[in-house]
Amino acid sequence: MIHVIAYYLDAKDGRPANSSPLRHGPATPHPQIEIDAVDRRQRPAVILGKLPAGATIPAGATQIAESEYREQLEDYRSWRAKRDAETVARTKADMHRQVDALRDEKLSRYQHNFGGEHGKLSLQLRDSDDRTNWLTLDSACTKLIAAGSGDAPVEIRTEENVTVSITAAEAYAVIASMAGYGQQVMKASWQIKDAISQSAAPTEIDIEQGWPE
Repeated sequence: MIHVIAYYLDAKDGRPANSSPLRHGPATPHPQIEIDAVDRRQRPAVILGKLPAGATIPAGATQIAESEYREQLEDYRSWRAKRDAETVARTKADMHRQVDALRDEKLSRYQHNFGGEHGKLSLQLRDSDDRTNWLTLDSACTKLIAAGSGDAPVEIRTEENVTVSITAAEAYAVIASMAGYGQQVMKASWQIKDAISQSAAPTEIDIEQGWPE
């Protein structure tokens, strides 16, 4: 085999890219060349390839020793592997941020089925004020239940501006269900992010899947 460094040829006039621009598109420098790498760090791109023994070395190509060829090929592959690893790392970081955004969006509200005339309604968890309101209600319901007044009426205001009147015991159960939903969302976000971190092909992971309803 003949080891060469070469350049693409103009598809029409056959001039190598290192002597003039490829005005008619690129063509491989030889019909029998076996290309191991195309080093696009350089302009024009350099082809590292092998020709059959006895082949005519094409325009723009230079024969080099096998040892030099392997050295250049290893240098390119090492650079490419590092570049690919950096690209994958950036992709994973970006996907982690997307998962965080999905998690926060899902944690901002919880849908509860109140049944009867109300059916499914959304309970807001947008900010600290919302969370404080729920904690306050939870505390009030806990005290009523402890005092034997679990049937005492309480009200819940939903995102749809619907006021739902239920008992303290029922409201306590709603809040417990909401907390369980939040735990499921957090667990799902951890699992998806772990899958991304451990994957060699993170873009194949559907980050929209695996969340609780």
